[in-house]
Amino acid sequence: SGKSSLIMEIGANIQNKGGEIFVADPEARLDKEYAEMHGCSLPANNYTRPDTVTELFESIKGWTPENENVLNLFAADSIAALSTELEMDEGDKRGQRKAKELSEGCRKTARIIANNDKLIIFTNQERQAEFGKTTPGGFAVGYHSSLRIRISRKERIEREKKNAAGVLVKKTIGIESECIITKSSVDDEYRKAPIFIIFGFGVDDIRANLQYMKEMTKNTKYLCPDGKEYVSIYDATAYIENNSLEKELRESVIDMWESVEKQFKITRKKKVRF
Repeated sequence: SGKSSLIMEIGANIQNKGGEIFVADPEARLDKEYAEMHGCSLPANNYTRPDTVTELFESIKGWTPENENVLNLFAADSIAALSTELEMDEGDKRGQRKAKELSEGCRKTARIIANNDKLIIFTNQERQAEFGKTTPGGFAVGYHSSLRIRISRKERIEREKKNAAGVLVKKTIGIESECIITKSSVDDEYRKAPIFIIFGFGVDDIRANLQYMKEMTKNTKYLCPDGKEYVSIYDATAYIENNSLEKELRESVIDMWESVEKQFKITRKKKVRF
């Protein structure tokens, strides 16, 4: 769905602003090349593959970034792959120990995290349960989270091109996923936005911004900031990149988004108290 891609994109932004990242990789599948594709440098010293919930929280508490005056990121991808010492040694037949340890870990470290200006990201997975879908590890992580995002894959991004013989060839070049805010202590809940992940490139903000502007203006073409229009999103993307218009495009999207938000601003008078 793109959860690992989002972590690497956020990590790249953190590093670009002078912050550090620490990556805990219980799934043991992240690699240097995958991170660099998203513009993120996977740190050799700040990288671990914890086996248990206890090891994960020990890494969080033991990590002291060199520069604590900027935002630093600790990311765990994903906590669904974590075990407990009981499970590894004897077997957790009832499957409850993991939830208890996650609850204890969150409870002990929540205030430490808040006081040290660290951004903590835990990714998880959905599993099919008897009465619908659930996430492994109980409810503690969701309870302590300031922001919860559900990411689900919507469709594949396919492109057609002719080969040297003139044969039309179709290939899947990426995926479109949808992000929905299911809990937020920092902004409105239930916002949603698409993300486009292109294989070998990462999250494609240009594509998302062009698509947003097209939908918001009811235009039949993709509109560039300087007024240039294209039928093909690939041609529009190339024009944006070749003319270094990424910032202008982003600013036009922000202006459009803010104008939409103003339509929903609450203008009622101050609540009367009795």
